[in-house]
Amino acid sequence: MKISGDEEGASIQTQAQHFQTSTIVRDSSTNWSAVYYYKPDSGYVGEDYIEIETCTGGNGVNCSNIDVISINFNITG
Repeated sequence: MKISGDEEGASIQTQAQHFQTSTIVRDSSTNWSAVYYYKPDSGYVGEDYIEIETCTGGNGVNCSNIDVISINFNITG
């Protein structure tokens, strides 16, 4: 899913638990698309989980489509 319109957005609703980096970047480096970056804690092996809420179809004020994306990580080292 590409999130790049002026009224569109993405936010972390449930943060990962075992991370060095867990963030959404939306700037010139991502061509203004919302991109999620994850890096586990150093040495962490196991599972992690995040939920991201996306907002698309905005009319300048509100979103018309809100979805939640769930990502399960299995870090093996």
